[in-house]
Amino acid sequence: MLFTPDNDKVLALAGLVQAGKLVTQLATEPEHDRQAMRASAGSLLVMHPDNLEEIFGGTEGLRLGLQTMADLFRGKGLQSIVAKEMIRYLMSMDQLAHRLQRSGQTQTVIEKGLYELNIAFASGDDQPEVPESEQEAFFTRVSTLYQKSLSQLEPKIIVRGAKGCLQDDASVVRVRSALFAGVRAAFLWHQQGARRWHLLFSRRAYAERAAQLLATSQPE
Repeated sequence: MLFTPDNDKVLALAGLVQAGKLVTQLATEPEHDRQAMRASAGSLLVMHPDNLEEIFGGTEGLRLGLQTMADLFRGKGLQSIVAKEMIRYLMSMDQLAHRLQRSGQTQTVIEKGLYELNIAFASGDDQPEVPESEQEAFFTRVSTLYQKSLSQLEPKIIVRGAKGCLQDDASVVRVRSALFAGVRAAFLWHQQGARRWHLLFSRRAYAERAAQLLATSQPE
């Protein structure tokens, strides 16, 4: 049976994939996509959105996730070690989202923490993006909240990569922030009625819809 995803399912899954891509970049490369990192982490500040696009600041904020998803689901580079590691992160974040659904206590901790983050960092101009001058403090606060909440659930997400990258404090807090955003995106994906097994039949449909969204959001 073919499941045709609507835009909300594609955007939510792109949020998860973008988080996985960012984790692999942060763990293995000297640079990462900073715009995507700001969009993913900033999505945590949007607590009561009118639509999925608002969470990530429009499809432009998910460009990395949409492109990665389009490539991945078309089989491009699927056998590379980096891609396999990213898929492991995606599956782990998805599993953690399932655990979160069953843990009301953890949800309460997260809701309180995100509310406090919203008060401290939200710009108030409908843009889910933290000012550059406050980004380090923001990532540190998100990282701490991750440790107090999602890190207490199973499965523990083990991030592997270059020793130099994972010993850098700035990279570590960004890794946790990306994981947090990815679990939230997976949670949203399931809220849209999507299930992981649907991808067995509709990966191509997800890839095509992702490519369409990329095409329509091309800057002029």
